[in-house]
Amino acid sequence: MNSAPQDLGGTHTKAGSGINNDILAPVKSDEEHWYKSFSGMEYKYDLSRPRDKILYDLDIKAKMYDEIKGIDPRVEMDRSIGQFGGGIRR
Repeated sequence: MNSAPQDLGGTHTKAGSGINNDILAPVKSDEEHWYKSFSGMEYKYDLSRPRDKILYDLDIKAKMYDEIKGIDPRVEMDRSIGQFGGGIRR
């Protein structure tokens, strides 16, 4: 079995939980990659990935929009199970 993390297609679950806590599920739409969380929210960035974290830190528009949309209860649900996305899809 290959123990190296897989890019985009890989999933990592907490033992026995069946919940994908480490990364968000990839979704491709309109030539952009989006990540779908357990709650159904879609994010432009999966903040558990170092590359996405850097890109998110540079994306002022996404960060500002997240401040506004961050009141969505689904965002808190995702964070409570260890899924951290950035750049909430409008």
